[in-house]
Amino acid sequence: MMEELGAIATVRALINRPISDGFVRLLELHRLDLSVEALALEDRWAGLFTPAELTSCRRRVGKAR
Repeated sequence: MMEELGAIATVRALINRPISDGFVRLLELHRLDLSVEALALEDRWAGLFTPAELTSCRRRVGKAR
């Protein structure tokens, strides 16, 4: 996916799709800090995403806790 779309487009695609198997696996491992949703919320990356995308990330990471 990264090769085909590039980094930012891949993250956007993952954020805008239903929760992935990878997200579920990170949840099971108690490592949502490694999810693209958590990384997109970091100050250094947040400016690359729309407010709606960031809201989606907050909801996913927040609901899982």
